[in-house]
Amino acid sequence: MIVQQGVLDSMDVSAGQSREIKIPFQPLENKSGKEQWLRLSVHETHDKLWCRAGFEIAKQQFLLNEGHPVSARPGRSLSIKEDKTSIQLNGSGFAAVIDRSTGELSSYKVGGEEWIKSPLRPAFWRPQTDNDAKGGKTQKLMKYWKELGGKLTTDSVRMERVSETTAKVVVKKRAEKTDLVITYIFNGNGEVSVTMDLDSDPTLPPMPRLGFSMGVSDEFVTTHYFGKGPWENYIDRCAGAEVGLYEKPTADMYFEYAMPQENGNHTATRWVDLAGASGTLHIEGDQTFGFSIWPWSPENLESAKHPFDLVEQGFYTVNIDHKQMGVGGTDSWSAKALPLEHYRIPSGKYNYTVRLTPLH
Repeated sequence: MIVQQGVLDSMDVSAGQSREIKIPFQPLENKSGKEQWLRLSVHETHDKLWCRAGFEIAKQQFLLNEGHPVSARPGRSLSIKEDKTSIQLNGSGFAAVIDRSTGELSSYKVGGEEWIKSPLRPAFWRPQTDNDAKGGKTQKLMKYWKELGGKLTTDSVRMERVSETTAKVVVKKRAEKTDLVITYIFNGNGEVSVTMDLDSDPTLPPMPRLGFSMGVSDEFVTTHYFGKGPWENYIDRCAGAEVGLYEKPTADMYFEYAMPQENGNHTATRWVDLAGASGTLHIEGDQTFGFSIWPWSPENLESAKHPFDLVEQGFYTVNIDHKQMGVGGTDSWSAKALPLEHYRIPSGKYNYTVRLTPLH
């Protein structure tokens, strides 16, 4: 919502020079706790050979006031049932299951409808981009992270009742040179907080991605999000995207390349709502995150050589990333294809939390 706007006087600033200007906006109150932004847009004042007067030649957003997180809704009674294979949690209109063998959230039903079609899992690999495969050769350089998911063993899955309305499940996993702890906190109203604590040997190669991936019902036909858009963007390809509120059919959230590969990411995301007839799945993080949605599996996207090799799986893959390395591309045929150093994700210690909340 625009609360103030105006037009500054024309100015003439020579190439290579700078000028300080004053933006005469009124002080803003922020009683609602929402983010407040200043957007500046620079336009040509005369017709040119290449554009008409009024054409936008530069733009920038400035964050004036940060938003405040919304408090969790009051919890309701939460019942718990455990057996040798699973932990089952039931609350007001929802039911969730943790698989004891993997420690994964394998089921999340709201109003009797299954919202998760593939378990919520840690994700460290992305379907290779052209730069990844041809120049960066991440299949060799970052092979450890591609294989980590299949090598992690589950040491323990421990449930603790925190209160009548809250329960905590702590999952400990490990592999050579990596320790991973996943902590779930369930609230009786259906909210699930998922925290990843990763401790990986700093001598390991950088990782392509760090986050979670899951499959969700294709009944979520509309995606709303607050983050950078409207087109796909990555940490080294996001200057032209703007933070804003966007809405798009979920089936159109991907970008189709001639050579199937990683695509459709959105950085600086505050929250995502996946909406359908049975309700809305609200996803947010304890800090900004990246996300993407595909109608295919990551494995299919990685193995496909042409768009016609892609087979829709009947549900959507949702990636929720704490970090994903940049696209790179200084060239595409040498190690320079990899992103610059500050757009990579070094191995080490990380802590990341996302929350899933059903809205009706």
